[in-house]
This record gives sequence, C-alpha cells and structure tokens, in this order.
Amino acid sequence: MLFLTTYRTKPFLSKAEQKELLDLFAQHGAAPGTIAHYVSADNSAGWTITEAEDATGGFATVVQYEQYIEFETRPILTIDDALPHMIEAVG
Repeated sequence: MLFLTTYRTKPFLSKAEQKELLDLFAQHGAAPGTIAHYVSADNSAGWTITEAEDATGGFATVVQYEQYIEFETRPILTIDDALPHMIEAVG
C-alpha cells in the first residue's frame, strides 16, 4: 500500500527548535518504506511517499516529530491501479 504524507512545520518554531528538529531527523530519519521525499523550494511544506503493509511504521515516525510538525497522511494508488476502476465507474 502506498501512502502520501504532507507535512508542515508548526508556525513560529524558534531557531533552537528548528535545530532540535533537524537533530532529531538526523537521529531517527524517515519512516520505514519511504520511497520518495520532497521539500518545497520555499521550505513551507514537504511530501513523502511510503510503501508499507499498514500505517504502523508511519505512525511510529510521526509521533517522533509531532512536537514540531503537522502531518496529513492519505493512502494513494498509482494511476495504473486506479484507472480501471475509474473507467468502470463511468462505463
């Protein structure tokens, strides 16, 4: 199963908190199964795509960072997996 996570740092993090977050990421890293990780050019948001059997690994990662970051995670499909169902629905 694929998951898309959008994240944003919480507003008004101090420089010290930003450093704590970066140190934490250096220690803990990304969620298990991460296959892509992008950050917007203006540093306002980021996205990860992970592949996992369930959301447990992602949850374990999110709770490490929740003091600093707001997360939204959604299960996603490749277009190849979704398209047959979309075509059938409008059939």
